[in-house]
Amino acid sequence: MTTHRTMRFRRCLTLAAVLALLAAVSLTSATRAATGDVQVTANITAFTPSLTLELCDDSADFGSGLNASADPATGNTDTVDSIPLAAGLPNGAFYRWTPSCGAGESFITVTSNVSWDGTVCATLAGTSTSSLTVGDLRYSVDIPQDYSTISTNATPFQDCSSPASWTSFPQSTTPYTFDYLYYLQIDPTDTAGSFAATTTWAVTAS
Repeated sequence: MTTHRTMRFRRCLTLAAVLALLAAVSLTSATRAATGDVQVTANITAFTPSLTLELCDDSADFGSGLNASADPATGNTDTVDSIPLAAGLPNGAFYRWTPSCGAGESFITVTSNVSWDGTVCATLAGTSTSSLTVGDLRYSVDIPQDYSTISTNATPFQDCSSPASWTSFPQSTTPYTFDYLYYLQIDPTDTAGSFAATTTWAVTAS
């Protein structure tokens, strides 16, 4: 027979059990939130600089028969145009060489993931027999075919004993392209003979 005292005792036991369970749950939650570790791992690869220069045409063939009267060049394998100082008179001339590049190509292409500086120079070959020097060879972007304009705006090459600054650019995800033409100056006082030189375009990380 269950008495009121027995029922009250059972309720006390049940309540005590529930309280104990809640206390255990609260204690467990508090313990889990107090600290936590995350293990971190990684492998680092060193940065590799990349800097390249490409030329679409590495041979500038001006041909033969160049003179101060700006007579057309002969035997040339590339496109060469003559620009006289005074038409019909032997007072001086520029001959313009256009690189033979494929469709969509530029004379110079620089690809780099670092900032860079460019230099350019020329070395006169020992086979040259005319009076021309590296300073008679110039370069420029496409400018009007006018003697005075070329003389003023085309840049003479310097000897490679002292390379000239060409340009500087920051790093880029896309290549830099440059379309230069060469100009060879012939004066009335220049002696006959051959002319040969090597132009050197260089880029270095800055």
